[in-house]
Amino acid sequence: MPATLRKVFLWIHLVLGVATAVVALSLCVSGALLAAELPVTRWAERRLVEPPATATPGSLPELETLVPKIVAQSERAPEQITVGHDPRDPLVVSFGRREQSLYDPWTGEALGEGPAGIEGFFRKVMTFHRWFSLEGSGREAARAIVGVSTLIFVLMIPTGLLLWLPRRWRWPAVRSVLLFRRGLSGKARDFNWHNVLGFWSALVLLVLALTGAGIAYDWVGNGLTRLAGGEVSEGGRGGPGRGGPGGGGPATGGPATARPARERAGARARRPRRRRPSTSAWLASTRPSSASPASPRAGSGSP
Repeated sequence: MPATLRKVFLWIHLVLGVATAVVALSLCVSGALLAAELPVTRWAERRLVEPPATATPGSLPELETLVPKIVAQSERAPEQITVGHDPRDPLVVSFGRREQSLYDPWTGEALGEGPAGIEGFFRKVMTFHRWFSLEGSGREAARAIVGVSTLIFVLMIPTGLLLWLPRRWRWPAVRSVLLFRRGLSGKARDFNWHNVLGFWSALVLLVLALTGAGIAYDWVGNGLTRLAGGEVSEGGRGGPGRGGPGGGGPATGGPATARPARERAGARARRPRRRRPSTSAWLASTRPSSASPASPRAGSGSP
């Protein structure tokens, strides 16, 4: 690469990095915390359930015996019940797209919305991750900052890889930017660490940045969908969980359909609990058209 062109890429990479450093660090830390939400939440929820000593996976009581107890406590018919494979997993009962409660899978007793402290903590982390904990009109500004910073981060990765390319393709030169070197100090050590960590994490960072930009901007998400071989509806991205054609949301006035819990983890004011793909989704009843609950039906989700 010519020295002049290399200098141009260096300044682009430097300016973009300085401009997005604080935002990128905030998103990385909060995103890493959110990645731990599922195991931490499941661990806390399992402490709420005391299964019988003889309990084994798949030995839960029939839903037909539990639904009346749930209806008696909630005074309404559930739309969907998610059953875990572990005997300690509570039932996740959905009364609508944005309202869920936990119930004991053995007794049908209401457990509330789960561990309030843990749920509240991760809700605050998500609010910070998306809007820097701002409210009202401040969220639009925060969303714009996050979206632009994510796009800039996407541009930083290829410029960094271009700068990473050794001037000469000989093993000593490649090794200096591919592996950690001992005995370095000061700027030489920092430069070596930056090159090595940047190269080995480039693909992961690019995937995270592109998918984040796809969440922030529909045109990026549509492009990624087409690149993956998917189809984009005229009104924007459809698909499970988006409420568009073929989306995960039930049609208004019609029966809800059983679907894997993964497809119900969209954005909401009160975020749905994220479940492992191995959980089974069961349809407990259709959407009630009157005050009296509909007759329960059972349908299996993904195994």
